[in-house]
Amino acid sequence: MTRMKKNEKPGRVGGIGARLVAVASAAAMFLAVAVSGTAIAATTESPSSSTSQTQTTQSDQKTSDANSTSASDATKSSTPAQTETSKSGKSTTDAAISDSKVVSKDKQAAATPAPASVAAAPQARAAASQAGCTYASESLLQPVCWIDMESFGQNQSSGTTRDMTIDLGGGYTLSFTAKYTSGGGSQTLSATAAPISWSTGDGGHAAFGQELYAGIAGKGKPVLYTSQMKQGSGTVALSNIRLTKNGADASNVKYSLVMADGESTAEHESMTYTSDVAINGFAQSAGYGMCDVSGEGTREVTCVGKNQDSGDNGQVQGIRLFKTDNPSSVSVKLQGNQEGVVFGVLTASADTEIRSNGVANGDAGSFTATVTTEDKASESVTQTGAGSSNSQVIQMLSEQDSAKGVTFTLTGADPSKYTVTFACTNGSQQCTSASAAQYNESTKTWTATAKVNALGSAHGKWVVSPKLGAPEHHKRIKSNNDGTYTLNLDVVGNSTESTQTVTTPLDISLVLDVSGSMDDQFSNSDSTHKISALKNAANAFIDATAKANESLPAGAEKNQIALVKFAGDENDNVGDDTYRDGRYTYNYSQIVSKLTDNLSGLKTSVNALNPGGATRADYGLAKAQESLTEANGARADAKKVVIFFTDGKPTANSEFEDDVANNAILKAGALKNDDTTVYSIGVFSGADPSDTSTNTNAYMNAVSSNYPYATTYETLGARAENADYYKAASNASDLNKIFSDIQQEIVTGSSYTNVAITDTLSKYVKQHNIVTEGKADANGFKHVKSGVKLNVKDSSGKTVTLDSSKYTILFNEAGHGTVKVQFASGYKLEKGYTYTLAYDVELTQTAYDEYVDESKGYNATGDKDTDIAGNTTSSDQSGFHSNDSATVTYTANGRTDTELYPHPVVQAKSGNIKVTKNWKPAESAPADGNASVTVDLYKGESATGNPFKSLTIKKGEDGQWAGTFEKLAPGTYYLQEAPVNGYTASYKDQTVTIKAADLWTDNDTVKTYGATVTNTRNTVDLAEGKIPVNKTLAGRDWKNNDSFSFTIKAADDSAKNTPLPDPTTVTIDNKSTAVTGQDKTKTANFGKITYNATGDYKYVVTETKGDIKGLHYSQASYTVTVKVEANDDGSLKTPTVTITPTASDDGTAITDGKSVDAAAFTNAYVAVSQLPLTGGTTGRAWLVASGVLLAMAGASYAVWRKRQMA
Repeated sequence: MTRMKKNEKPGRVGGIGARLVAVASAAAMFLAVAVSGTAIAATTESPSSSTSQTQTTQSDQKTSDANSTSASDATKSSTPAQTETSKSGKSTTDAAISDSKVVSKDKQAAATPAPASVAAAPQARAAASQAGCTYASESLLQPVCWIDMESFGQNQSSGTTRDMTIDLGGGYTLSFTAKYTSGGGSQTLSATAAPISWSTGDGGHAAFGQELYAGIAGKGKPVLYTSQMKQGSGTVALSNIRLTKNGADASNVKYSLVMADGESTAEHESMTYTSDVAINGFAQSAGYGMCDVSGEGTREVTCVGKNQDSGDNGQVQGIRLFKTDNPSSVSVKLQGNQEGVVFGVLTASADTEIRSNGVANGDAGSFTATVTTEDKASESVTQTGAGSSNSQVIQMLSEQDSAKGVTFTLTGADPSKYTVTFACTNGSQQCTSASAAQYNESTKTWTATAKVNALGSAHGKWVVSPKLGAPEHHKRIKSNNDGTYTLNLDVVGNSTESTQTVTTPLDISLVLDVSGSMDDQFSNSDSTHKISALKNAANAFIDATAKANESLPAGAEKNQIALVKFAGDENDNVGDDTYRDGRYTYNYSQIVSKLTDNLSGLKTSVNALNPGGATRADYGLAKAQESLTEANGARADAKKVVIFFTDGKPTANSEFEDDVANNAILKAGALKNDDTTVYSIGVFSGADPSDTSTNTNAYMNAVSSNYPYATTYETLGARAENADYYKAASNASDLNKIFSDIQQEIVTGSSYTNVAITDTLSKYVKQHNIVTEGKADANGFKHVKSGVKLNVKDSSGKTVTLDSSKYTILFNEAGHGTVKVQFASGYKLEKGYTYTLAYDVELTQTAYDEYVDESKGYNATGDKDTDIAGNTTSSDQSGFHSNDSATVTYTANGRTDTELYPHPVVQAKSGNIKVTKNWKPAESAPADGNASVTVDLYKGESATGNPFKSLTIKKGEDGQWAGTFEKLAPGTYYLQEAPVNGYTASYKDQTVTIKAADLWTDNDTVKTYGATVTNTRNTVDLAEGKIPVNKTLAGRDWKNNDSFSFTIKAADDSAKNTPLPDPTTVTIDNKSTAVTGQDKTKTANFGKITYNATGDYKYVVTETKGDIKGLHYSQASYTVTVKVEANDDGSLKTPTVTITPTASDDGTAITDGKSVDAAAFTNAYVAVSQLPLTGGTTGRAWLVASGVLLAMAGASYAVWRKRQMA
């Protein structure tokens, strides 16, 4: 226990800071030593005759216990029961430190009278009581099961004896007789919970139950605790200790009885442990002030406290644990003001743990782990959801030097949904013969096995992590409203990884050559003494070991070093001894210091060494083997290492001796066969690990683990692969790398590695402003210089800059183009980080063409959630896929998979061409409301091939002639009107170019281009003179006043569209032109007639009857046919004229008339004087005259016809 000085205020040793320091320090344990010594038999004190009393029954004993407790409460005595309520002001279940002033144990002793109910005489032995033992929940040495001493009772006086039996499971029981003997006075002994309640806040401290073996509170009363002894003493003895199995003797089964101070061993306190077999240090609460130990390895060990808690050195006082194997009797003498003792059983043990890192989608996430021993004992634990659970511990007792098998199973972890790892540890080391976990599909069970040595442990830990499955990934798009789109392809990092560190401690033996030759210089050119180089190298290694110990995780066992020297004769003592031979002093070959993790003193021991003697390397290696035995503190599962420093001259005298060298090699071989790694350090000039031709270097190689099967320095055998165990002193610092091998990180779970995002574009888009550089790789990819970015954000949305060495952006222009980002091999996507590949694309002509094609158009619908925030053009919208395929490839859960991205879509836009139709003259426009014209649209710059589209234009309700070509893709178009009879077309913007960029200038309307077609009426003139009229007078000459009129009119009066000359009459008079060669025939022509349409136009030409006396006017008539035809370009050809007679001058119809050159009319003249006078001429005379006239007219016609027919 710990006391405070008078009037000293309580220290803050129970504070959280100190507690954390203590917990961290508790990782350095296991300082075990064994030295043979004189056996001291443990004695059991018997009550004297003056104090003996009649034995009472067990019920009487219970009554006495109850009365004692009641009296204690009434008087507030300083028994443990009273301590639980009065020292801290709180019950034992209250872990908080009382705010009230706490009285130290020294002050309390002065203030509290001895309990009145305590009898001075010893109590009678009660019948055997059944007890159990309990494990701490937080403990470096979990296999210790602390015996619950509650049945020993409360306030038991000197001489109280209890027969107790502990059920260890598996049919094993440990029985003993417990007896308390006071060293004088009335102090009593009580079973008490741990940690004791005064242990925080009052200047005292109990390491047991807190930093060492935490979590015992509420698990019985393992501490046998004295009342105030006032610097007195008391003894607790266990005798007749016997291990049985199912009632039969089991003394051949290995276990250890553990003894320790039940609180802490401080100033003015001591604990003396005795046993009928040797006692060895088992562990100590490292980082505390420790009691001084004497007698380790003997049958009596004393531990004397030096300082009080937070006393002169400011340290909290700790405790040491001691063990004795299979004893028959033990005793512990407690010396001090108030003390307690605990007993525990150390056996082989096994337990199992589940740690779940989460639940896979669609799974219940309930896992059950079971540990089963060869004896069919088993414990199970179930963990549901994320978290950890640990089973109860199974104790296993096995015979010395034997190992028991343990089977660990796990159910509920489907390997298709979870990754499962298994690690078996023995303390902080790996288990012996632990197998890898295997899954049985038929039983749906994971199974692993291990071996547990006597006093060893097997903690089987299952780590279950949900498989990652496919990473979260999205492909989204945004329209830039200019014909380009921004594409984002992302992948979100995730991880189920966790790391468990398993540490394998080292037991190292430094074997140092202290022969006389070590006092020599290295060489003539190097005045350094070999012994100095040896000390420097050895001390540097000790420092490196101490540094490695400091870096070990909390709870890991420390690396230990033993010190061995060799020179002359062997000595079994531990120390730095010499002997005299003649006038010379020689070093013994012996163990200088046993294995220890208290390395500060080792350097002092190294520096104290002085050279002298032979170089019996064989003795040194034999002592190295001895230093690594359990008796000297070696640990069964520690990795053993020997570091052999020498000048390379094995000899019993002064020169290299084959026998000594080869014996040393055989001793080293025995170490190597026992899985000990042997390094040899050459402390001499010429040390060359690559040389095996010289004796010294071959010898140094043979000793080391470079040659595991060497038998002599001339018979090395095969060299180990990549072996590097022989070193020169100058590079002995390379030894530090052995510490990198003692920690193994077991990584469970998975992350996404080897990730690549690949986007292969569709025919509807192409890259926009991507610039590459360098040569293409074998797959056609080039590095992207600009135009593509990788954006990274952490889980909070904060932008993160990813080093460019972690990824590469590539582009392949083949096909429609492929964009890719390849993350560096081994790079793990950070959990919660979003990695986004971003770049722009633009629509191809194919997209525009298929969009306007009525037989094609959009062919896809955008997948859900494919819009970048704020965009609405893709999700569930019609369009074209932006990519043929997009994938994310990754490695997780030990395999490589590929996932497809969803498909966004893009949309195209089109343009219109509005055609306006003009007529010239305007009145020439067709009046028919059903009239229409056709305009054809060709792709390109001319009317080549078939038209792309045709447009029918009619007069609209607004009186305008117009129509629109709609949904046109970007390109050049040519307009051509189908010919309109009688018109010639002219154009404004007959060639129209639609540009893609122009279509996006106004996102809400369709871009419309304009074109105008003007139809100008086509005409052709029938020239004047093409319809001639001839006039002949018969019977007289032309007179000046002669005038004859001729008319042309449409053959059909209803033919309104037949044009006529203006005027429609012509006049022939004496002044008219005479027909050549015909003096009495004159001619005239109708004027110009203008035609605006093709057709056969018919006219009738006749003479208008005049009133000239004596003339008989012609009744002839002619049909004039004018034929108008069109050229290929729609223009009208020159009309042709046909004149055909239809009636003669006398009006006789002509049915077979042939065409003539002119319409000829003859008027016959009959003079009046030649006619009979009225009344004076007879009828006969008129008949004669008429006949004459007719004859003349006939003759005249005959002449004319003859001329016409000529």
